[in-house]
Amino acid sequence: MDKHVRRLARARALRLALLAALAWASPLGAQQVSIRDALPAVVAVLAIDAQGNPVGSGSGTIVAPTGAIVTNFHVVGSTETGRLYNPDGLVAIFMLRRSDEPARLVAFATVIEGNPSTDLALLQIVGNANGERIDPSRLSLPSLPLGDSDRLEVGDRITILGFPGTGTSLSATSYDNRFFVTLTDATVSGFDREGATRSWIRTTALIMGGNSGGTVLDQNGCLVGVPTASRVNPDRVEQMGYLRPINYVPASWLAGYPVDYCRASAAYGAGGGAQGGGGAPAPASRGVVFSGQIVDANTGRGIPGAYFAIAHSTWRPGMELREEHLASGAQTDASGYFQTTTPVVRGRSYYVIIAAEGYRPVFEEVHIADNLPDRFRFEQPLRLQR
Repeated sequence: MDKHVRRLARARALRLALLAALAWASPLGAQQVSIRDALPAVVAVLAIDAQGNPVGSGSGTIVAPTGAIVTNFHVVGSTETGRLYNPDGLVAIFMLRRSDEPARLVAFATVIEGNPSTDLALLQIVGNANGERIDPSRLSLPSLPLGDSDRLEVGDRITILGFPGTGTSLSATSYDNRFFVTLTDATVSGFDREGATRSWIRTTALIMGGNSGGTVLDQNGCLVGVPTASRVNPDRVEQMGYLRPINYVPASWLAGYPVDYCRASAAYGAGGGAQGGGGAPAPASRGVVFSGQIVDANTGRGIPGAYFAIAHSTWRPGMELREEHLASGAQTDASGYFQTTTPVVRGRSYYVIIAAEGYRPVFEEVHIADNLPDRFRFEQPLRLQR
């Protein structure tokens, strides 16, 4: 019994140490993204049927310069049936030139990921305004860095951007839909949780229909949420806006995309000291970032809130884990997926730490080979035993 208690105490201590050491990943006050800079990455999304007829509209946010767009599933399909409005998943994308002009049709995208239950979807631009196919790798579009929605607190100021569909013309032939962008200042009024994960951010700001799938920025201009729904609060007889936290987007969806993050960078040089402080993570070419899934060894289900950390070789199992020991790390999403944001240097040895509350932690010394790709994904799930 004493042995079991000691093991649980060690596991809990490690979890708390990892949580503290990963605190370096908080959004940076130094990395300010202005509203003017953010607007080009906010797009209007026009859903079309098989004949190209408009069937609805919403908003989205470009999260990678190669044309990946996060939006709501109900913008592109039915959350009740799970079916897309277009059998090929095609939607029309409108972008701004100026904030006082309507957004113009610039591209077509297709749905590459979607979850009707969470009401989230990921789009990829695949064609220009003329319907001609394009190579996404050649795109260099404005995009927004992802913040950490778990660090929002009640009372924090947020900004909601989107296209509430104030235009009046829906043309099946010219897509003459006049989308004008709007900005709404709001305040975080509360949260809903599902287990260990924040599932909703609540705000008293109304979410207009066309704003669905749009952009929620924190005070640093980092993307922290997706405007999704408005509901009536029966206790106060008022409407409440509900935003999906950006951390709710599965890390597996974004794996392989050149997504930027509003998190501290800790690239280590030959001397072992941190080089540089604030700013976005170092480019992947300066090292390796990792992604994968952590699952329960018995059930095979993803473990939400688990930790994947990479410690410098100066740390050893049994030592207290401090911030200076940590080279990189991430916490899993609701499905157990993770993606690190700070690259680790090739040609060095590290300790990989995999841990979750209620599970036996795993420690393994690894060497990062010189030929390892910039973005390495574990093909098999990483398993933890209770």
